Amino acid sequence: MKALPAELPVVPPPPKKRGRRHQAGKDAQGNLFNHSLIQELEKRIQDLEAEITGSRSVEEALRQSEELFRKAVQSTTDIVWDWDIGSDHVEWYGDIDAMLGYPAGKFPRTLEAWENALHPDDHDRVMAALNRHAETGEPYNVEYRIIRKDGSFRNWIDRGLVIRDAEGGIVRSVGACVDITEHRQSEARGRIRRDLALKLAGHIDMEMALKHCLAAAIDISSFDLGVIYVLDEKSGDFKAACYHGGSAYLLEHYSVLKADSADARLIKKGSPLYAKAKEFTPPFDEQLKPEGITFDATIPVLFQERVIASLGIFSHTEHSMPAVVRDSLEAIAADIGVIIDRIASRQALQASEEKYRLVVENAGEAIIVAQDGLLKLANQNTSDMTGYSREELLSISFINLIHPDDRQMVVERHLRRLNGEAFEQVYPFRVVNKDGSVGWVEIRAVRIEWESRPATLDFLTDITKRKLAEEALRQSEEKYRLLVESANEPAR
Repeated sequence: MKALPAELPVVPPPPKKRGRRHQAGKDAQGNLFNHSLIQELEKRIQDLEAEITGSRSVEEALRQSEELFRKAVQSTTDIVWDWDIGSDHVEWYGDIDAMLGYPAGKFPRTLEAWENALHPDDHDRVMAALNRHAETGEPYNVEYRIIRKDGSFRNWIDRGLVIRDAEGGIVRSVGACVDITEHRQSEARGRIRRDLALKLAGHIDMEMALKHCLAAAIDISSFDLGVIYVLDEKSGDFKAACYHGGSAYLLEHYSVLKADSADARLIKKGSPLYAKAKEFTPPFDEQLKPEGITFDATIPVLFQERVIASLGIFSHTEHSMPAVVRDSLEAIAADIGVIIDRIASRQALQASEEKYRLVVENAGEAIIVAQDGLLKLANQNTSDMTGYSREELLSISFINLIHPDDRQMVVERHLRRLNGEAFEQVYPFRVVNKDGSVGWVEIRAVRIEWESRPATLDFLTDITKRKLAEEALRQSEEKYRLLVESANEPAR
C-alpha cells in the first residue's frame, strides 16, 4: 500500500470490492449520499480518465489528483478508498479504527480484516456486488452491517465508481463508505412509534396498553429491563403495572414504591433522570447494586402537569443513552399519560353507564328517549307495559303507541319541549298496546341531548288502574246522583 500524506491516517483496505456511504441527501432511487464527496470523486474520475486517454500513466494521474482527494477526505467523516483492480491494491483514507471501536491503528489494515468484519448475513451479497462492479462496471451501491470490536454492529453504505482506460477497460475504482446507523435507528424508532400508535388506537384494556408501551420503550432503547408504575391516587404509592425482565429481587423489592420512599419522591419531582451506576446516589446505589444495573432512565409520566405514572428503563451492560433515544422515551412517556387518562376516563364512563343502566332497568317506570319520531332507548318496563319487545319498540314510530284521540296533543307538546318552551311537564294520555288494548300513562318529560342532538327523556307511569278506579267512582257517583234526584222528585 502506498504511503499517504502525514495528515491523512491510513485505514484498512476494504474488502476486495467496496463502496461508499451517503448521509446528506438521497439519489433518484432514494439512496442516501454525501453530495460534496460524490462530486469530488466524480471529478477525480474525470481527471483520471482524461490523463489515461492522453497516454499518461495511472500513477501520474493519481499523483496529479492527490490534492483533490485530500480535500474530499478532509471535508467528510466518511471512509474513502481507491482500488487498483489490476493489482488488487487498495488505499484507505479515514479513521476506520474509531468507526469500528478500536484504539488508534489497531484495526488490521488488510482486505481480509474488513471482509471478516462484515455481518455474516450480508457477506455474500456484498462481495457479489463488489465483484460485479469490478468485472462489468455496474454501479456499486450496497448497504450492509459491519461488526465492531465490542460485537455491536453499524449500518454502512458503500458506493464506488469505475475508471476506464483509453480502450474502455476498467482499471480502477474509487469510492467511500458512510455510517448510516443513526439514520436507520431513527427510522426504526419511527416505525416503533407508528406501530405503537396503531396498537393503542381504541385500546380499552389498561394492562395490555401499558405492555405495548413498555415493549416499544425496550425496543427503542435496546435496554434489557423496564417497568411502568401507575400512581394509586388514594395511597400515593406507585404500583408496578407491568415489567420486562428483572430478577426475583427486583420483583420482590420494587413491585410497589411507597408514597414516602426516596423512589416515589424522585418520580414526583416530575423531571426525567438519566444516570449510570457510578452516579447513583444513596439509597439507590445500594438498592440497585444487587440487580447489577449499569444505567437507569426514570421518566415521570405527566398528564396536565400532574405526575400519574413512571416509565423506568434500565440496562445491565450500557453506560449511556443517546439524546435521540431519550427524546423517544419521553415521547412514549407522554403517550402513556394520554393512554392512562383516556382508559381511566373510559372505564369511569363505563362504570357510570352501568350504574345508569341499573337504575333505568330497575326503575318502577317505563323510561324512553324519543328523537326524530322514534324511540332511541326503552327499558324493560316499557316492554312489559306495552307488550312490544325492545327490538320492536326501537323500530316503530312512537306515535303508533299513542291513542289516535291523544296523538295531536302529545306530538305538539313533544315539539314544544324540543323547542325549549316552558309548559306543564306532567300530564296523562292513552296508549295503544300491542294486543290492541288501551291503557293510561302519566308522562314526565325533559329535554336532553342524545348523541349531540335534541331529544326528550320521558318517564311513563302506568295509571290505567287509577283511571279505571276513577271512572268506576265517577259512574258510581253518577248513579248515586241519579238515585238522589229520583227520590226527591214529587210523586205524580
